[in-house]
Amino acid sequence: AQSESFYMDRGVNLQSLEVTKFECVETELNQILQQIIEETTNRINALAKAKSENDIKAAKLEADILLEKQRTAFLQTQAENARLQAETEGRAAGEEILEEANTFIGGLNETIPDVAKRVQLYQMHESMASRNVDTRQLANGKAQLFLTPKELNLKLA
Repeated sequence: AQSESFYMDRGVNLQSLEVTKFECVETELNQILQQIIEETTNRINALAKAKSENDIKAAKLEADILLEKQRTAFLQTQAENARLQAETEGRAAGEEILEEANTFIGGLNETIPDVAKRVQLYQMHESMASRNVDTRQLANGKAQLFLTPKELNLKLA
């Protein structure tokens, strides 16, 4: 308010004012102002450095998140492929077993006319084949077989 009257009293209508340079009369005041300017400059530089470091960390974090999302998609695709492969292999094995059962049961058509007895005979055949595989694996390996008296159909008196 006082500065406005200074110019008005002299008949000057001030539109804008720009300070291009100033000098302190007292050297002590000049040193204090230089310290303030230096501290302000250092603070601004430190803030700019911190912002740059934060931007770098944020970019790295975004890249890591993208990488993990891609890794997750890759693992999901691998799991789906493994499931499909297992399903296909299981279906093929099931069809092979079905064909073997059909051939076995159908081959006994003339000899044993009762279907239930043919199925029972096939089940016994498969049970024996499974036991043969188990016995072969026990004989070839270093496994030990422990049986209870009940499993041996053994009666102790």
